[in-house]
This record gives sequence, C-alpha cells and structure tokens, in this order.
Amino acid sequence: ETLKRAMNYGSRFKKIGKECKSEFERYWKCLDMNNQMYMYCRDEEEPFTKCALLKLVNISNLIQRF
Repeated sequence: ETLKRAMNYGSRFKKIGKECKSEFERYWKCLDMNNQMYMYCRDEEEPFTKCALLKLVNISNLIQRF
C-alpha cells in the first residue's frame, strides 16, 4: 500500500511538470529570486495552484472520501 501511494505521488508530481509547466516555472523562479519568501510570490502561486487543482486532482476521489 505504501509503495502504491508513493508511485501515485510520483506520477502526479511528473504530471505537474507536464500539465502546469509554465505556471510552475514562474512560481519557483519567483521563490528563488525572493529567498523562498512565499509572501512575495502570491501572484505567481495562484495560477499554479489553480492549474494543479483543475488538472491533477481527481474530484471523484475527493467526493468518495467524504
């Protein structure tokens, strides 16, 4: 079970690189330029978070859990 979850996490992380590449790059570059201070990168964080939620989260799995 643990291995299965780890593999699932890895595949989702790879999907972020594929599906949300530009949003992710803008966000991490901002963090890199601002010494990892999240408060300075909120404008870059929002599009990345939206992309990740819309394209990566399986809504049916979330509904079944609750």
